[in-house]
Amino acid sequence: MLLSAERETMLAGLVADQPRWRRFLASRAPRGSEPDDLLQEAFLRAARTPAMPAPARRNAWFYRVLRNVAADAGAAATRAPVPLDDAALDALPAPPPTDGGCDCHDALAEGLTPTQQALVRRVHLEGEPVGEVAAALGLRPGAAYTQLHRARGQLRGAIADLCGAETYAAASACECGTEGCHVHG
Repeated sequence: MLLSAERETMLAGLVADQPRWRRFLASRAPRGSEPDDLLQEAFLRAARTPAMPAPARRNAWFYRVLRNVAADAGAAATRAPVPLDDAALDALPAPPPTDGGCDCHDALAEGLTPTQQALVRRVHLEGEPVGEVAAALGLRPGAAYTQLHRARGQLRGAIADLCGAETYAAASACECGTEGCHVHG
């Protein structure tokens, strides 16, 4: 472990190279993340590290810190949003009335196994964590993730077959009516 004066010199050297680090993060920052915010987080992690590398390894070590910060920001951006509590849901305005568009996409879940249907419903529609749903269904978490992955793939294919849409949202906006529907027609 470096002494305090050596530690301060190391950190000062990192701060002096800010333009280099900012360019590195600008090419790796996930969408919606500011490179300067990520750089600040990397400096904080570096300052908190109990054992800093030898001065000759400083840059390689800090690049690894920067990559980890960018990866963590990307993972945080892809996490499912936390479901709202009942009070927050009551405060939301009522959804607009539908215009009688096609609802045949509800039949897409019929091709899934009962376990896959339960996983999709509880994880994606009700916002429950996969681990909790897995325990309730008597599955190991890894098996639940696998089943959920397979269900998503089947739903993607069924949506494409049903109305040519690439997303569930596009299929929900379908206006074909039940007569022209591949499922009901």
